[in-house]
Formats: sequence, structure tokens, C-alpha cells
Amino acid sequence: MGLEYYVKKAEQGDVEALVRLADIYFEKGNIEKAMKLYELAAKRGNAEAMSNLGYIYREGIEVQKNLKLAKEYFEKAAEQDDRDALFYLGDMHLCGEATKINYEKALYYHEKAYEKGYYDALQRQAEN
Repeated sequence: MGLEYYVKKAEQGDVEALVRLADIYFEKGNIEKAMKLYELAAKRGNAEAMSNLGYIYREGIEVQKNLKLAKEYFEKAAEQDDRDALFYLGDMHLCGEATKINYEKALYYHEKAYEKGYYDALQRQAEN
């Protein structure tokens, strides 16, 4: 489905369409527009949007890197069992990003991510 479809659905209040539209802008390199759409969807409780914002802030993609804010977004998304957020929280605890290194929490989050289908999560634990 194309951009026009998602624009129309987003205008009708479809939160999933907001996220897909943001994904399109992100892939095209329009991070500013993508972030605005992710923020709208996140305010409406969309875990995927929260996780994507966390990723953008963790990596510093066209914004100043902000690990504390990234962690906050990941935690909110993880409350809804978002597998990417669970994985990244595991990594943050494993590496001590915006938190102290905590191998037990890292394993907990990586196991939950694995259970949700993020099959590389336990590999990350094995590497460390």
C-alpha cells in the first residue's frame, strides 16, 4: 500500500497508519517527519512508535543521542511487550547504557524478546 493510502487512513485517526506512514518517511530519510508521526502515535499509546523513538534517540539518528530518553521510550513500549523494546532494554542493561550493568535484567529482557519472536536476543546474551 502506498503513501496516499496511509495518509488518508492517518487522517481518519488510524494509529497503525500513522506508524506505517512514519516508517515510510524514516526509510526515505525524512527523520524529522517520521519522528513527528511516531510521537503522535506514541501519545496514543502505540508501542511500536515508542520503540522506534527509543531507537532513534539511542542511536542519535538526526537528533542528539539521548540514552535516558531512549530508555524511557523502550520501557513504555516494553510494558506492552513490544519485542524490539524488550531487546533494546536488554542491550541497555547488558552494556550499562542509561543504567548500571545488570546481567539479570539483561537476560530477563532478552528472554522476553525471544519469547515474542526476536530470535537473536539470546544470541546477544551468549556473546557476552
